[in-house]
Amino acid sequence: MNDPTKERILDAAERMFAENGVAATSLRAIMKEAGANMAAVHYHFGSREGLLEALMARRAEPVNRRRLELLDAIEQRHLRGVIPAEDIVRAFCAPALEMLGDPQRRHVSRLIGRIVMEAPDSAAMTRIFGTTARRFVSAIQRAAPHITEDEAWVRLHFMVGTMVFTLTAPRSPVCDPSMSVDTQTVLEQLIAFASAGLAAPCAAESGKE
Repeated sequence: MNDPTKERILDAAERMFAENGVAATSLRAIMKEAGANMAAVHYHFGSREGLLEALMARRAEPVNRRRLELLDAIEQRHLRGVIPAEDIVRAFCAPALEMLGDPQRRHVSRLIGRIVMEAPDSAAMTRIFGTTARRFVSAIQRAAPHITEDEAWVRLHFMVGTMVFTLTAPRSPVCDPSMSVDTQTVLEQLIAFASAGLAAPCAAESGKE
């Protein structure tokens, strides 16, 4: 059974981090918003970093489960040989970008983007995303058999960066601010862009004459 105080703290932190950013939001402000005392955050999460990890895990774990379900289906369709890069990008990015089209979850996309960009704790990221990342690195190597495992990790990093920025700012900052954001169009453009990068020649080879 979920502890109501713990859930209030998570809900308050989620709203405030999404609206104001991680660095600009103090624990004291979160506790005031949640109607809890400072001792509660240490009791439930141990520290500010523990709160951030719990918040990320609460929202990221369902997304990761969906990613792996989609990747399982792709691998079943392609038991041997090359996997289309477009399928890999869709499996990774679609579960996250779906939040942009849901008014009740849109703030969560900003939250995830802010936490990843502003508070990158490598140990926490590994605990939350490590298993999913390793599965996708293997898939990227099947989409681009000419690259090494190290380069597959770099390309996953680039894909994550593109996706996180899109979650945080789905509309280009140079666009007309009155333009509407069509989530499906954004997703398809992201897939076209990132899949070309995943399957590109090795960096050393692309610079050869």
